[in-house]
Amino acid sequence: MLGAIIGDVVGSIYAFQPIRTKSFELLDLRARFTDDTILTAATSNVIAYYLQENKQLDFAAEMQEELLRIGWLYQSQEVAFSHRFSDWLFADEPKPYGSAGVTAASRVSSAGLMASSLAEAEELAQMAVAITHNHAEGIKGAQCVAGCVYLGKNGASKEEIRRYTLSKYELGFTLKDIRLRYNFVPTCPMSVPPAIEAFLESENFEDALRNIISVGGSDSLAAITGSIAGSFYGVPEELAQQVIPYLDEEIQEDILE
Repeated sequence: MLGAIIGDVVGSIYAFQPIRTKSFELLDLRARFTDDTILTAATSNVIAYYLQENKQLDFAAEMQEELLRIGWLYQSQEVAFSHRFSDWLFADEPKPYGSAGVTAASRVSSAGLMASSLAEAEELAQMAVAITHNHAEGIKGAQCVAGCVYLGKNGASKEEIRRYTLSKYELGFTLKDIRLRYNFVPTCPMSVPPAIEAFLESENFEDALRNIISVGGSDSLAAITGSIAGSFYGVPEELAQQVIPYLDEEIQEDILE
């Protein structure tokens, strides 16, 4: 989960000012965590509780309650949630809104990290995002990222992770091909493939983040790349310590407990 959060913080300053180079200060003083980190923490809380209780609870009800709790908490602090998620937060009866948005994929790293099988990783991801993002493409994006995280954590090679990704998305490009022409579109079909390719072409955790930022990626894409790279390479301890001051007490408690 820390890999996703570091990616989110690193990418936060490029949301409206994308760059096309790998040469930049990794943790800029202007950086901050965004809704990707908040929703990652909420998802992790519920999945951990669900598994601790041997799956003997209403997952959807717990997920909705936690998203509402943490969403209301940070909405008051002017965190920029998507318009549709903000509408969902304040609906009289919150219901899934058919979204294929990228936050379905950027928030599910814990599904891959906590699952005991690839099938369980995909199942947990679907359950976690269907409360809001119940579009088939949103669910596919979440399952793909959770599956990659699971494979990375359990010793799969990059080629195996590539083959798994190809079962869900086409990857007929390199970062060099798209560096000057990729424009971020906040949907899973347009975001998950380049985020995974950035990991596949990387040499280490930091290089993976530099890869995705260099093609015009920002917080959500870097959260996806960071979640997979973190499971595969591990998160460097020095970088983990450097990102802690960027987080508030709520998020620190969630990731450090």
